[in-house]
Amino acid sequence: MRPSTRAASGAPSSKWYAGAEPADASDPRRELLLGLLRSGLQRVDGRRCVREALTEPAAAAAHVWLAAVGKAAESMALGAHEALGAAIERTLLIARDAPGAQFVAGAAVETLLGAHPVPDERSLIAGARLLAWVDALPPEAQPLFLISGGASSLVEVLQAGAALHDLEELTRSGLAQGIAIGELNARRVALSRIKGGRLAARLRGRPARALFVSDVPQDDPRVIGSGLMGPSSSGADRVERRVVASVDDAVAAVAAAAAGLGLTVHAPARRFEGDAARLAARFAHELCLSSAQLCIWGGESTVRLPSQPGGGAPAGGPHGPDAARRRHRRHRRRHRGRGRPGRRRDLRADHARGARRRRLPATGGLCARARRQWRSGAYGSDRNQCRGSGDRT
Repeated sequence: MRPSTRAASGAPSSKWYAGAEPADASDPRRELLLGLLRSGLQRVDGRRCVREALTEPAAAAAHVWLAAVGKAAESMALGAHEALGAAIERTLLIARDAPGAQFVAGAAVETLLGAHPVPDERSLIAGARLLAWVDALPPEAQPLFLISGGASSLVEVLQAGAALHDLEELTRSGLAQGIAIGELNARRVALSRIKGGRLAARLRGRPARALFVSDVPQDDPRVIGSGLMGPSSSGADRVERRVVASVDDAVAAVAAAAAGLGLTVHAPARRFEGDAARLAARFAHELCLSSAQLCIWGGESTVRLPSQPGGGAPAGGPHGPDAARRRHRRHRRRHRGRGRPGRRRDLRADHARGARRRRLPATGGLCARARRQWRSGAYGSDRNQCRGSGDRT
């Protein structure tokens, strides 16, 4: 960490350069960053967000039938039960993991487990149950849907002529190719009887509410869960839709908490997206050049998976833990000062010295390494993403 006037005065400093030695458990930077992370997670906690959304002034709720689908289904359902209490008559919970919390005594909660990220037979069973649940809604019931990330895989009802193998291959190939989530979900819709607004169409004009915890770009209900409760394509519906938590909310909460500690913050308004490896190179470059003490990014990256994921890398291979340790030791030696033992170089100063040797401005030009990365496409098509001045992402 580069010494600063704030650090010298005893106030916390969060500037942590790429290439610096990892902080140990006693390093104050670790607790600072963990505390800021917790503030962001608390802001988008499904339980709190749903509870607050349902306790706002509105018409009295009664005979509520609740369906929660997604990785945050349990948390969101608990928030709904805390807000509505005995008004909830039935609860259908479709999640990846078995619920660990206890619901209100006497609540009729039915739980089904689906598969994620690749759907399997459990996802089809959960989808058939959800479809039957919607068709069995009594006339006086008020449907409430809680949708979160993972719903695309956890629940499915296939079109006639489509097979589970087709859906599995589509998902695996999409993950292996690093296809953006919006495009992958659009392909899933073509095989589904409930995605793309088709489940909302099954309500046949019945009033309903749908709350979303979004993990997709633009927070579009047409994309969240492959449009499980998105607008019906067959015509207007009477579903009231609201996104109660998103990546932007988490970033804003972290930025506010950091500003409250007196830290200077760089939080681009635009979400990141694209290949994770290229984004990592971009973030490392921005960390070295930014004058802010804390940099915050939020968005959705894509990762290319092997055809058989989950096996890990051989310990001695180029991507195994042995190679990672060797790279870390080389990095420590490269950035350790030659003067006092244990003194690390200031990477920003190193960049400035290298820029002067190449007759380039320290913040406006590109060093040789950045030029090579830009030519190789590591920063996308925007040359300004390699520069160190301002927010040009």
